[in-house]
Amino acid sequence: MKYSRNLVISILILSMLLSGCSTKEKLSEQLYTAIHQNDYKTVKQILDSTNYRKLPTQEKTKPEVLAATLNEENITLALLKAGASWKSKDVNEDNILQIAAINGNKNLIHYLLKQKKVNINMKNDLGMTPLLLSIAPTSSEPDRLEIVKWLIKNGANPLDHSMDGSTVLHVAALQNQPAVINFLLSNKQIINAKDHEGRTPLMIAVQSGNVNSVKELLNGGSNPSIKDSHGKTAKMYAKDYHLTEIEALFE
Repeated sequence: MKYSRNLVISILILSMLLSGCSTKEKLSEQLYTAIHQNDYKTVKQILDSTNYRKLPTQEKTKPEVLAATLNEENITLALLKAGASWKSKDVNEDNILQIAAINGNKNLIHYLLKQKKVNINMKNDLGMTPLLLSIAPTSSEPDRLEIVKWLIKNGANPLDHSMDGSTVLHVAALQNQPAVINFLLSNKQIINAKDHEGRTPLMIAVQSGNVNSVKELLNGGSNPSIKDSHGKTAKMYAKDYHLTEIEALFE
């Protein structure tokens, strides 16, 4: 006789419930396995069968953090609706909102903004907002323009900066995101913004050797004559680093 997958899972869960003191540990282990396998049906059945908040944590990472990190949207939402906390953090001290921004997950961010009333400009321990994190080095998608536009449309502040003074334009210059730079340049307040070392986004683009970003910044009105706290301009850095192609852009 053949049994449906759902029936088998239900029987397993029931057997755990009848087995005694280790029930929660077994359910927790099964939950983690299901998350690793992106098995939404199993996750949902486990959540429907028990009080999620009473399940022990495995792997030093809470299930909602694991699911969010793996960008498993449906599972993360199911966990949050079952009582998981969006404030749970990963090893980098980023919460669910910040992890969603790194992954460019608009639906998850939208849920947190509307249902949990989360502040879209909240910062992590390094002063990074979801907007800054959306184009940070750990971002999983190469083209970040769509998520940047969406975040700003929904209230993200492009003038916010991290602990080292970097604005979203600095990060875009570092990550060589010319399309993002072009979009951000409509905000004249951040074109020549300085970080805590006096570096402008143009300087960051030059130091990173990002030719396309340098072109975009110069075309958008970035001032190449500004000096940083070391008394150097963007052109000087191009010369110091022997970046002849970038040097030529300043002629």
